[in-house]
Amino acid sequence: MKINKNKSFESLSYSILEDRYIALAELSRFPHELAHSLIDDAEISLSDKEKIKSIIDRSEIFFFNRLNVPKTMSNNGYGTILMQELIKDASENNLFIINTANAYGALNQEQLISFYQKNDMVLIHSDGGLIYHKNLQPDIQLVNNKKVKKTNH
Repeated sequence: MKINKNKSFESLSYSILEDRYIALAELSRFPHELAHSLIDDAEISLSDKEKIKSIIDRSEIFFFNRLNVPKTMSNNGYGTILMQELIKDASENNLFIINTANAYGALNQEQLISFYQKNDMVLIHSDGGLIYHKNLQPDIQLVNNKKVKKTNH
């Protein structure tokens, strides 16, 4: 199986194609000022917010706006394969990834958030706001006292 990667200044995309389209992940560049605003609105401690903003200031930021696996191809690991490649590239290239889980496919919101967390994204907002950077602390405390751990592979 081959993963196709395309990177431009404004976007990143990952896809798996065989005889037909199987899976797609798309990211677009995100401004530092908006990233700071998003972190200001996060349901995490002030000290965690400051640490995360410091990471943002030293990183390229991308908004992860889509991971799409057609229903006929779901539950075959294609989404996981793309997420693992995306996280690997983000780690190697000092990328800060912002994501808002938005369940509109086969997974409900809770399942989608869980999927992203299993792939090293950290929940920062109860509505599904998640982030990833290789230098994030192993756990982040949500203000509602729900501890969310970052899984290390």
